[in-house]
Amino acid sequence: MGSAFRSFPTLLRAVIRSTLGRPFLVIENDIGIQISRGKTVKTTSMANNMSDTTKFKKYLIVGLCNHGMPKTRHSVGAQVLDRLATDLDLKWAKDKNCAGFTTTFDLNESARVIMLKPKQFMNVNGKSVLKTVRHFNIDTDKVYLMHDDLDRALGKVSIKEGGSASGHNGVKSVQSMLGSAADKMFKVRFGIGRPSSRDEVIEYVLKNFTPDESAGVQVGVLKSLQSLTWHLEARGEDVLILTNLYGVNPKILNQVRKKQQKKKERVLSDKSQLGISTALSEEASEGQSSEEQLYTGTEEEIKGR
Repeated sequence: MGSAFRSFPTLLRAVIRSTLGRPFLVIENDIGIQISRGKTVKTTSMANNMSDTTKFKKYLIVGLCNHGMPKTRHSVGAQVLDRLATDLDLKWAKDKNCAGFTTTFDLNESARVIMLKPKQFMNVNGKSVLKTVRHFNIDTDKVYLMHDDLDRALGKVSIKEGGSASGHNGVKSVQSMLGSAADKMFKVRFGIGRPSSRDEVIEYVLKNFTPDESAGVQVGVLKSLQSLTWHLEARGEDVLILTNLYGVNPKILNQVRKKQQKKKERVLSDKSQLGISTALSEEASEGQSSEEQLYTGTEEEIKGR
């Protein structure tokens, strides 16, 4: 039934499987494509055969968070991932293999992105990350941690490779679980500002953003996704699916404009040189004609004599 059944040309395939002697029905998608807001997005259910993921480079994006406290400042990393999932019309699914919620999408024909929201408290998020890295066989240099940063103003974003945890318990947990390999991962740091007193830090990060901070949070979410998109692009990935949502890197636009300007200048220069050459040719032609006329006149004068 296996090969003949899999070759059946339909989008959906019903598979009867058995677990502990109890049959159940699974609906699988042969092509793994869904239409989303006027664009085509390739997606992969976590229930699909894991052997399929060996065809792709795999990136892991983790939204560090406190499970059960999704709106707090400390969980802003997960809020960024929620925005990305919403923009791509992806659905989160609980995954026991990863101790968290996961969803995936194909970045391009050769790269797949796995997104993770740990279903644990912040100081043990590393266990979920380690499980996911092992389950999907992901290289640590392709791991991105989205997390809050007290040392940056609200909405300010930066990406850093490796480095210290700067007192962030979630990052510390990941580093302790991954060991020295954690130096290769990237941290997308989302500024949340710092309270006036050091004694207020714990209470501050465990509270929700205020209404007055809403605009700054949205700006930061967009910047985080732009930074991620452009960083992946700088690594040589085709990120069209993301640039359609979050824009093209201004640096690349400037490079394109400079190339276009140089090309325009070359064309103008060529035209200018062609114009000078034409003018010289015409002058030379006129000069030759005058000499001929002068010579002819002299000959006629001679004949007249």
